[in-house]
Amino acid sequence: MPSCTLTEAPQANQGRSIPTRAIRAYTVFDGSTNLGTVRVNQQLLPAGDSSNGVVWQSLGTFNNTTGTLKVQLGDNANGYVIADAIRIVAGGIGEQVPEMDVSGFDSSIGDGASAPQFADGTDFGTLPATTGTTTHTFTITNTGNADLHLSGSPHVTISGAAAQDYTVIAQPADTVAPGRTTTFQVMFHPNSAGARQAFISIANNDPSEPNYSFEILGTGSDDGLNELIVDDSGSGFSLNGNWTSAASTSAVQGEFRSAATGQGNDIATWTFQGLSPGHYQVDTTWVPFGNRATNAPYTIFSGNSLQTVLVNQQQAPNDSSAAGVAWETLTTIEVTTGTLTVSLSNQANGFVIADAVRIARVEPVIIAPPVTTAHNTSMPLDVNADLIISGLDALVVINKLIAQSESSASASATPQTATAAASSSTAQYFPDVNDDTLVSPIDALIVINFLNQPGALPSSATATIAVDSSTASNVASPAEASLTAVDQAIGLIEAESPAAGDAANHGAVTPAVAVVAAPPTSRTAQLLIPANVRAAFSANSAKKSLGDSGWDALLE
Repeated sequence: MPSCTLTEAPQANQGRSIPTRAIRAYTVFDGSTNLGTVRVNQQLLPAGDSSNGVVWQSLGTFNNTTGTLKVQLGDNANGYVIADAIRIVAGGIGEQVPEMDVSGFDSSIGDGASAPQFADGTDFGTLPATTGTTTHTFTITNTGNADLHLSGSPHVTISGAAAQDYTVIAQPADTVAPGRTTTFQVMFHPNSAGARQAFISIANNDPSEPNYSFEILGTGSDDGLNELIVDDSGSGFSLNGNWTSAASTSAVQGEFRSAATGQGNDIATWTFQGLSPGHYQVDTTWVPFGNRATNAPYTIFSGNSLQTVLVNQQQAPNDSSAAGVAWETLTTIEVTTGTLTVSLSNQANGFVIADAVRIARVEPVIIAPPVTTAHNTSMPLDVNADLIISGLDALVVINKLIAQSESSASASATPQTATAAASSSTAQYFPDVNDDTLVSPIDALIVINFLNQPGALPSSATATIAVDSSTASNVASPAEASLTAVDQAIGLIEAESPAAGDAANHGAVTPAVAVVAAPPTSRTAQLLIPANVRAAFSANSAKKSLGDSGWDALLE
């Protein structure tokens, strides 16, 4: 005695009535015998039980004796008629009840599930205690044929020893129609280190599962912990494809997984979450044997970084030891997103072994530049190392002070820490003329004074210095720079030609800024034109005392 029903879909998945539809008649036949006609208003949504994700309207219960049951729909109606599907149920439609199912990451979680898995979201992984957070979304599906009502207040509750480490940040809807879904979200925030176990409970009107519950688990790591291990038997590990478990005293936790050579469809994945930004060394371990792959492909992924490393698993790992086993280093990778994933596939020339992966935070190796002196010990006043003391040496110091001042917050002539600076090619400058570990206006003035009075050499000078005789005079004392000395230095700078001067005769490279006859455009060039240099030295009197104040106007 089958029951004949039809599906009603006035307009697919829109859940509303359509006024243009007809009041239509369905005729049911047992073989060729007319069993009756049923009129249905298709302007209304179907009302009845649910199956295959849709709601069905019952046409009634009919006896069948011929083995053939036929339902006929004609167009003799007062509007559009819609023909969709007919369903028959032998013995009639059963009790109208909801049926609840919960899933995570598209994997069903059974009522009473007690083995949290990363694959279904019940294992939240390892996070730094007190600072780490992660959120998982779970889906409630009503697979029954009646409305599912969530009766708890709140609908989803969390209990257990570490219930305070979990928060339901989004509750599901009150009612779930047959074939429909709703979601809720749970955030894990470990308050202390170690395994953090709790239970999710959802009270509902499903007669077979009135208090749907399952276990959840997460792990908190100590603040500042630099080392984490994900084993094939623990949280953070997942498998796709065909893998076999085997016991071994050489494996982490006494077991490992293996997969035969293939096309890469068998994949083991280790996932680390809640990591602080930084560089992490990635190690793995395996149990070696002669049938293992010599090119087991490990892929390490984090953010925009992706690396693949091939490992010979016939040989034993031997880079380090931890947790009672030996480890092989795969790579060091920078983590910026908080998540690091390692995967191993069976696209190899032998069996691949998935045991454990270990990460340890490391600091990147910074190679310091070679230490060079900023003082020319053999010829202190020869700043540009061209074996001649000229106005260019003073200009190198001036340029360095301007460049450093313009790159800092201050535009004054504050002394700078002395470091040897390379030019755009191979030449090296030594602007710390007086060897006081600073570069200041004093260094430039020493050069200018010497050009005015060659006898005024610093006491540290140890070499015979070649000097252009046209610059020597006895106008200024060693402690002061006169207008005459400045004019002489400016004259040298104006007369020097980069093509025919130092570079051509001595192989040295001229300073970065050279004074030219055309009007300068950059601020640095404008400061170095002769008129500006003269103004800086003649601001107070015909002579300017040695010191920083003498250069303030030049650098402002």
